[in-house]
Amino acid sequence: MKCACCGKKKKLLESFEELEKDINICVDCSKVLYKYQDAIKEKNVEESKKLLDEIKNKKNEKMFSEWFLKFQERIGAVPRDEKWKNSSQIAGYFV
Repeated sequence: MKCACCGKKKKLLESFEELEKDINICVDCSKVLYKYQDAIKEKNVEESKKLLDEIKNKKNEKMFSEWFLKFQERIGAVPRDEKWKNSSQIAGYFV
C-alpha cells in the first residue's frame, strides 16, 4: 500500500488513513489535510494557501486529486456551484 497523496510506501506497523475505497494516505499527509481544513474553517487565507501549496507539490495520484477537489468543495474552499470546463480552471484550487 502507498500514500495516494505523497506516494510514500507503507512500512510494517505504520498506520494509514482510508479516505475512500482505494484512497489511503499516510499520517503526515493526514495531518496536513486536517490543518488545511482548520485553516479554511478559521478563514486563515495565508495558512490555507501555504498548506495547499504543500499538498499540490506532492506526488498525488489522480484519484486523490479528484477526492481532494470534492473535499475542498465540502469544506467551503471552492464554490460548490462552479462548473469547471477543463482542469486548467481549477489550477488555482488544486491540480
